[in-house]
Amino acid sequence: MAGVRNTVAGSLKARHLMEVFEIHMSAHAGLPRLTSRFLTAAGRDRQRTLLGKALLFPDQASWSDAEIVRGDRSQHQVGSAFRCLKSPHHVSLRPQRHGTDPKDRVQVFACV
Repeated sequence: MAGVRNTVAGSLKARHLMEVFEIHMSAHAGLPRLTSRFLTAAGRDRQRTLLGKALLFPDQASWSDAEIVRGDRSQHQVGSAFRCLKSPHHVSLRPQRHGTDPKDRVQVFACV
């Protein structure tokens, strides 16, 4: 029961999730039983007041509003690419301790 309780608490740790979900935990035949309910009114309130709102301060004065929003929404692609570069299971650029630029370039070329 304690492990399930900790897992649920970890899952609901994100901002405002505890306020929009009602969780009940009980034991049945020695096993944990978990029931949950989405609190619709609280969810609507969070959606109206908090969720999905962001202020964007672009440094590209020539971009249109659509380009700014598109650029903001595509940030995850850059983060995903960096995660792939750092992943030892995909393309690994580590360890890079050659000490000279030409050797570092050779390693990057070989890895990518």
